[in-house]
Amino acid sequence: MKILLFIVLTTSLFSIEPIAIIEFEGIGVNLDETRTLTQRLRTEMISLEIYKVFEKSEMERLLAQVFFQHSGCVDLSCAVEIGKMLGLRYVIIGSISQLGSTFSIDARMIDVETSEPSTTAKYDYTGGIEHVLKEGMNSIANQLCELEQTKAIELEQTKAIEKNTEGGWQLVIFLIVTAGVWFSIYF
Repeated sequence: MKILLFIVLTTSLFSIEPIAIIEFEGIGVNLDETRTLTQRLRTEMISLEIYKVFEKSEMERLLAQVFFQHSGCVDLSCAVEIGKMLGLRYVIIGSISQLGSTFSIDARMIDVETSEPSTTAKYDYTGGIEHVLKEGMNSIANQLCELEQTKAIELEQTKAIEKNTEGGWQLVIFLIVTAGVWFSIYF
């Protein structure tokens, strides 16, 4: 019994917090572009591995079970209601705007219990929407996860090292060489 309790407590301590990203509101941006950028934010958030992001299809399936129609849900109260229905602590809402040739993204991570923003993010770019897709949504994800630029770079480097050391042989060789160098310097 004590072992089971320990496993449950340990698992809950190290589990990744689930979140949902509500479709962003497009202002001066067409619906397909808005959906594409919102989907890219989901992908960026998943790749950071800070939160467990509900896939759009999974969120829709769960909401359909309680007969909740969420299309067009862009305001705070609707997002909080979705978060409560899904048993989440946080939901992300936002908007993607275009004024002339300038794109602006505003996003907020909302604490479902208090309906208050936990974290905010913004990104402005003058030029093509392609840059917003490639760079802007990455910036928004990093801001929402409260990763500073250097931390984001360190995270990417760590992932690259982990990917390159699958199987462990490269790491073992590195450690042997490092130990040899250390030994030759000090002895």
